[in-house]
Amino acid sequence: MKLIVKEKLESLLQTHWTSFLDKDQLIRFVLETARDTEYKVIKQQTIPPKQIKLSITKFNIQEKGFEIWVEFTVPKDNGVVIGTHVLSLNLTGEFQLIDSYGSTLNNC
Repeated sequence: MKLIVKEKLESLLQTHWTSFLDKDQLIRFVLETARDTEYKVIKQQTIPPKQIKLSITKFNIQEKGFEIWVEFTVPKDNGVVIGTHVLSLNLTGEFQLIDSYGSTLNNC
């Protein structure tokens, strides 16, 4: 018999992630990896404001921890990166980057 309703736990973790994750460390990690990762560059006339936005859109429970999807918009060079990092978080609080998806938007 399973005691945890995974969907409800995932929703709870997504809603309250700032209560148990070090958001400053997560922001720093996202900024550093977005800076060091090459993304496809898209030129457009209007780009989003160069502000930091971060949200967790998936908190998948796994046997030894969680798979977390962090969606972000961060400044990079003379534009912004809009992307998603897929992280593995173990139960001791250590995490690693599994994959990164996104695009850099620059002015024409």
